[in-house]
Amino acid sequence: VENVICIHLLVYFVLPFRLLSFNFFQLVWYRLIVGVFDISFLHCLPEEYIRISQ
Repeated sequence: VENVICIHLLVYFVLPFRLLSFNFFQLVWYRLIVGVFDISFLHCLPEEYIRISQ
């Protein structure tokens, strides 16, 4: 489970810095896509993961 958390944090925090050379609208689209992924990602996780993260 820790690997999944690390990958998720990597996608959420590292990729936006890679995308700073892109224009503003591409960054907004990226944030929307990651946000949707984030919601479905957390929704599909077992309760124990949510307990660990809190």
